Order: sequence, then structure tokens, then C-alpha cells
Amino acid sequence: MDVELARMDNFNELESRIHPRLERSPLVLAVDDEEDFLELTELFLGGAGIHVLKARSATEALWHALRNPPDLIFLDLMLPHVDGFQVLRALKSEPETRDIPVFACTAADFGDARRILSAGFDALFPKPVNWTRLREILRTLFSRSEG
Repeated sequence: MDVELARMDNFNELESRIHPRLERSPLVLAVDDEEDFLELTELFLGGAGIHVLKARSATEALWHALRNPPDLIFLDLMLPHVDGFQVLRALKSEPETRDIPVFACTAADFGDARRILSAGFDALFPKPVNWTRLREILRTLFSRSEG
């Protein structure tokens, strides 16, 4: 089983929660305190026709998610002051954001995969991210949810 999709037997459950709005590109909220990582995310996902909102902190992430709910959130686990688990709990507590799929991204020890996925993350991607694999997964999810 792919580590990236450890919580999903197939795409059906996840794609049922992805509803790209008509007349716009899919929207992903990328949350990371490293500017280089956010730029790479925008470069690689933008090249696949996916619009990327960037947040550098938990506060900024929650503001973006509530103001303009994305189709998916790509969340770093190691943020300053508030970790990704706390951000996930906040997102899941809000009616506007509780059903948005959240992919964890971390450079932390992958031995924590079960804990990360059992916390409610939908997928887990190690840093450095395999951008080709991520882009394939997102293209498949977004194309299947549109049609």
C-alpha cells in the first residue's frame, strides 16, 4: 500500500469530499512556514492547472480556509507556535471546513504514520515531496470529482 494513501483503500471516499466549484480551477491551500516549499508547491501544482493559496502560519491557514474554502489542504506538521495537528483539529471543528480533505506533509520520522493518519489526515506525504506522484494523485482526484 502506498504510504501517501495509507488511509484510503481507493479514491471513492476522498473524491466524494472534493467538490471543485464550477467555472474555476481546483483550489489547494498549502500551509508551510518555509517560503521555498510554498513556491515549489505553487510551481508544481500550478503547472497542473491547480490554483494554490499559500499560508505561512496556522492563523493564516485558518483565515484562508474559512474565507475561501479550498478543495484540499496540504498541511505541514511542523509550524511555529501551533503544530499541524492543532490546525487539523481547528479545521475539523468548523462546519465550513470539516469535510475538506487534508494531506499532511512532513520531514518528521515516518514511524509516526499511524498516529498522523489516525488523527484525521487523509494522506501523508514525506518531505521532500514526490511532486510527480502528488500531481498525478491530485489530477486523478479532481478529474474524477468533476465528471
